[in-house]
Amino acid sequence: MDGRAAASWRTPNNRTFFQSESEASLQSSAKYVVIRIIPHPFLKFQNKVPPATPVPSLAPAISRLSGQLELLTTSHAKNSATLSSLAHERLEVDEREKELREMVEKTEEKRAWFSSFREWIEGVAGFLDEKVKCIFSYASHMSDIYF
Repeated sequence: MDGRAAASWRTPNNRTFFQSESEASLQSSAKYVVIRIIPHPFLKFQNKVPPATPVPSLAPAISRLSGQLELLTTSHAKNSATLSSLAHERLEVDEREKELREMVEKTEEKRAWFSSFREWIEGVAGFLDEKVKCIFSYASHMSDIYF
């Protein structure tokens, strides 16, 4: 002990308290003992009230909100116009895609018809090649006979 304490005691949770001689003599005649607890140095800022801040006025806040609302309104109108133009453009592209698909189907039908027509022509050409050979051989045979 540092020599200042005249009395010390322990609480149920094992905390030790010291009392100086002058306080002990004053409190020995009293019915109740007053215990003064010295707070930790870090806790001295705990009970400080922060300084008052000025309350903002309503006019600047309303003007800021009005400006933001105006920006949002113009942005919304611009985005809505863009969205509607894109929707219209998408419909046009879908219609053009349908037209192109129909053109591809018609072209495929024409290609198939020309392919079958070519096969028929080649078949006729093959038939004529065989018959022309026969006709020429028959004609040469006949020319030998008659001439």
